[in-house]
Amino acid sequence: MSNSDRIQWENPRPWPTLRPEAYDGLIGEVIRAIEPHSEADPVALLFSAHVGLGSYAGAGPHRLMGQAIHPPRLFVAIIGRSNVGGKGDSKRDVWPFLLAVDPLFGTRVATGLQSGEGLVSLFKEAEEKNESDKPLDKRLFILEEEMSRMLTVAMRPGSTLSDYIRIGYDGGTLEAIRSKERISVDGVNMSILTHCTPGELRRLITGGDQLTNGFANRFVFVCSERSKDLPLGGNQDYGVIAKLGYEARTAIDAVAGKPFEFTPEAEDFWNQFYKTPPSEESIMDGILARRKPQCLRLIMCYAMLSGKPIIQLSHVKSGIACLDYHIESSWHVFERLSANKLEGKIIDYVRSAYPSPRTLTEISHHVKNSSDSDAMHLALDDLEESGRLHSDVDSSKPNRPTKLYTANLPPYQSLVPVISGEWISRSAKNGPPPAPPSLEQLDLLPAESSSKNGAATEAPSAGVKWATD
Repeated sequence: MSNSDRIQWENPRPWPTLRPEAYDGLIGEVIRAIEPHSEADPVALLFSAHVGLGSYAGAGPHRLMGQAIHPPRLFVAIIGRSNVGGKGDSKRDVWPFLLAVDPLFGTRVATGLQSGEGLVSLFKEAEEKNESDKPLDKRLFILEEEMSRMLTVAMRPGSTLSDYIRIGYDGGTLEAIRSKERISVDGVNMSILTHCTPGELRRLITGGDQLTNGFANRFVFVCSERSKDLPLGGNQDYGVIAKLGYEARTAIDAVAGKPFEFTPEAEDFWNQFYKTPPSEESIMDGILARRKPQCLRLIMCYAMLSGKPIIQLSHVKSGIACLDYHIESSWHVFERLSANKLEGKIIDYVRSAYPSPRTLTEISHHVKNSSDSDAMHLALDDLEESGRLHSDVDSSKPNRPTKLYTANLPPYQSLVPVISGEWISRSAKNGPPPAPPSLEQLDLLPAESSSKNGAATEAPSAGVKWATD
């Protein structure tokens, strides 16, 4: 599928383009073998394979940046629209290759993270059950096919999940309290592959402190769209996949535990990249602040597949190509963050007419002093994607079709929007409701709500504030 054929979501910028250098080497052979038989975006296949191979390699092959050790450990978020982003296809279709690399790969997969303490206990319990003389395998591949779930948990007041994920990126020691006993696990090697829709990601990332606390910039964001339709499925040659898996495993095992060094020409090119000031990323610093360490880790993903602890010029160019795709994807998803602030204003206005619709023209007049047309359409798309309103076209006047928007639920006048993601309940005299809603339901709370004993309960996320009159 060419860039011009892609649906551009909100189209704040052209669709990201991954340069051919990203498909150099063995990983390129892998993607070329899988891609014809998959509906997934080849870019999503590539980055999913990078995460899996980095997880298999663990903390062994590495390159120093100052005093920081950078193995090929990645946190990648595949961003695509529901049902057409090809996110699930990319994971499913690259899985046979990862199992060919390591038949035990599936035993190190975890999903459904509920707390930072639970993550520590996962390692500690395995350590306590390890009766062999061999050291515990502390590699962990975290697969969260709904990033919204992970972010919702991380944003709860008192949640330590975000803290532990950030520590896991750096390979530090994880500590927690279990039954009044402090437990710790060092040497943990976590890799994360997760999926999300663009609207959900914008709402959740900007609804708390994930932009400012270093959580977001530890992820490589990858835009994805389904590449093709295969009504009868693919016809993958698993003999080829097994051969490529063996080659990848052999190469990675050959450099286990070894520090990597640049060739002179690769070092010159890396130095030029490293010293080049960003052109416009400063306004996206919450997302792109770690672009240089991320780039080095991507370079390591290519270098380790050569089977030698040497970083060639081609590896550097491949890693930078992947980083550029991450930067372009981040701009494509996050550039219009201001549109989120319109959602509360628009949904309140549309709901005030419930069950009747509002016309696009009426909505435009209502928000004309607080947004431009592109931002308004982006906010409407997000509201429709999240199921809070739906659109129709009134064709009763053939020469003047009218776009209509109708709320899916009636208005609740006890809530007023403060800023994006923050709400105040004016009627909750005795504190917030005993069972707070999910982030997606924050603007759907019932008008009458109180706890049984009058005690305040935890708010559902860091981006939600409760106040009484």
